[in-house]
Amino acid sequence: MKPGALLINTSRGPLVDEAALLEALKEGRLGGAGLDVLQKEPQQGPHPFFDLENVVLTCHYASCSLESYADMGRKITRQVCQMLAGEFPTYLANPKVKDQPQLRLRRKS
Repeated sequence: MKPGALLINTSRGPLVDEAALLEALKEGRLGGAGLDVLQKEPQQGPHPFFDLENVVLTCHYASCSLESYADMGRKITRQVCQMLAGEFPTYLANPKVKDQPQLRLRRKS
């Protein structure tokens, strides 16, 4: 990353090498970090990021907004309709089930 850049992680904690991030922040190579997740959650005890003024931490709440809840509601409704129509949902957690005959969805006759 460019010197002074901000790292934002609202995805998954293990995507970020926390030791390398901590070093980059302390040495001033990065301008700061915004973290909605940490490698280990829930965090037990103090964490080195807690003492840094150039780090903003949230409690895995980055997706909590009226807009995101409305979007989740639309997506869930769409997927329920897909299942009722005998289709696999758009956001199928394990796409491999599509290849298993015993798990194929039954179409209405």
